[in-house]
Amino acid sequence: MAMFQEKLQQERRNLPIYPAKGKIINQIQRLDTAILIGETGSGKTTQIPQYLLEANVNKNAIIAITQPRRVAAITISQRVAEEQGTELGQRVGYCVRFEDVTSENTKIKYMTDGMLLREAILDPLLKSPLPHATHIFVLVNKDISLFGLGSILCTCRCLVV
Repeated sequence: MAMFQEKLQQERRNLPIYPAKGKIINQIQRLDTAILIGETGSGKTTQIPQYLLEANVNKNAIIAITQPRRVAAITISQRVAEEQGTELGQRVGYCVRFEDVTSENTKIKYMTDGMLLREAILDPLLKSPLPHATHIFVLVNKDISLFGLGSILCTCRCLVV
C-alpha cells in the first residue's frame, strides 16, 4: 500500500501544473475570482483542490468543484480520494443527482454543474447545502450553463477553470 501511495504522489509531482503550485496558491489567496487556463490533463481539476486543502486555504470549509457529467464527478472524486489516502465520502466526496457521497468530514466535494445550480437556486447564498464554502471551481470549458453563477461569485471565492 505504501508503494502504491508513493506512486500516486510521484504521478502528482509529474503533472504539468505541479511547478506552478506555489504561485497558484498565492494568487487564489489574494484574489476573489481567478481564471486559470491549462491543457486537458494538466491537473487543474484534481490537483488545485488538493493544493488548497494542503495549504489550508479553505480554512476547514468545503472546496466544491463542478463537473459537467455525473460519471466525471464520481470518477474524479474516486481518484482524488485515492491520492489523499482516504475513503470516498470522507475527506473527498461527490454529489450528483440522487446520490450524495459526502459526510461532515468532507472537505473536497465534486458535484455536477446541475447540482451546484440547483443548490444556488434553492439557497442563493449557499448557506445550507455548501455550508461555509470558501472556493467553488467551475469548469467553463465544458457545456455548463452560467445561470446563477453571479450569485455564487458574490457569496464565496471562485476559481473559474
